[in-house]
Amino acid sequence: ISYRTTGGDHILVNKFIYGPRLEVPLTQASLGQLPGLREPRAGDVIVFVYPKERDKDFIKRIVAVAGQTIEVHGTHVTIDGKPVEDPNAHYVKRDHVDFGPFTVPAGNVFVMGDNRDESYDSRFWGTVPIQDIKGLAMVIYWSWGGPNWVRWERLGRLVS
Repeated sequence: ISYRTTGGDHILVNKFIYGPRLEVPLTQASLGQLPGLREPRAGDVIVFVYPKERDKDFIKRIVAVAGQTIEVHGTHVTIDGKPVEDPNAHYVKRDHVDFGPFTVPAGNVFVMGDNRDESYDSRFWGTVPIQDIKGLAMVIYWSWGGPNWVRWERLGRLVS
């Protein structure tokens, strides 16, 4: 399935890996979920139903899963008291919001955007229920924006 991000990337999403959601056609109403191939895990980039406006989809990276305790101090993230190095995380500002400690409840994941200073994520609106995950972001098949219109260097790039 294809999704377009606010940054101009069009991505392919694997909707079967976590178990496809069964939805009433032309609505956001869910009828449940089929079994998946594996559980969501930290590091996965997911597309999910935005908890505050259920008619919108968001894309973020899973940072912590059920039972894990997360803390954010400045640019440092710890999970269960251990520092986490995330090469995908970007910070620009000098003032950062501290968060936690917070333990992720069962059946949920904690997500953050890679552009951490500008990301509206689980630190602000809470966790994402697993049944609201639509799929795993896989590959950028089209990208546009910026001064060159088509961003050729992003085409075919795996989402990691």
